[in-house]
Amino acid sequence: MSQIICSGGIFLARDTKRFLFLLRTQGKTAGTWGLVGGRKEPSDSTPYDTLTREIEEEVGKCPLITKAIPLELFTSTDQKFQYNTYVLIVDTEFIPTLNDEHS
Repeated sequence: MSQIICSGGIFLARDTKRFLFLLRTQGKTAGTWGLVGGRKEPSDSTPYDTLTREIEEEVGKCPLITKAIPLELFTSTDQKFQYNTYVLIVDTEFIPTLNDEHS
């Protein structure tokens, strides 16, 4: 059985107490707000590795994460899909350099 493993994270800036959500621009989720994240690639060893790679792809250089808190592990009833969600604490709010997946 092939399993799809994904990871996503929501940034929380300590200085402003604001969260970062991304507005998706492509596919069936275009126009919806979401977390930074995506699907595991063969080069990713762990779900957190997936997340850090996706952060660099979607918002540019990964900011210094002072604390990563696992929030939820969702697994579909057929066990074929898994989504790991994290809260990512940064000391200072940052302006992301978005790729073409978001606006």
